[in-house]
Amino acid sequence: MTGTVMTRAIQPRELNQKDVLAGGILMTWMDEIAGITSQRFAGPHVTTVGINDVVFREPINNGDVITIRGEVEKSGRTSVTVRVTVTIDGKDAPSVEGLFTYVAVDDEGRPRQIKQD
Repeated sequence: MTGTVMTRAIQPRELNQKDVLAGGILMTWMDEIAGITSQRFAGPHVTTVGINDVVFREPINNGDVITIRGEVEKSGRTSVTVRVTVTIDGKDAPSVEGLFTYVAVDDEGRPRQIKQD
C-alpha cells in the first residue's frame, strides 16, 4: 500500500499553554501527511472530506522527536481513507492516531474515479 512518513522535532513555538504540542498544529501535520498519501494513491487533486476517530493517547513534549506515518487503509471508487499514526521516538505504541478520508476530484472539483491497479 501507499504510505508517507515525516519526522519532526518539537519546538517551543509549537507548544500550547500546558507546554505540550498544540493539538491544532499536530492535526495540520497529520492532514498534510494524509493528503500526500492520498495523492500518491489516487493521483493529484484530492480534497479532505472527513477526519474521524482521532485519539490523543498521551501528550507530546518539547524536544520530543515524532514520526507521523500515513498508510492507505481502504479505497473506494472515488475515495481513499488514510490511517495516520504519530509515534514518539523510543515508544512502541502510537501517541496519536486518526482516520482521514479524501475524495479524488477533477479540474472542476467534481468527484472522479480512482484508477485501480
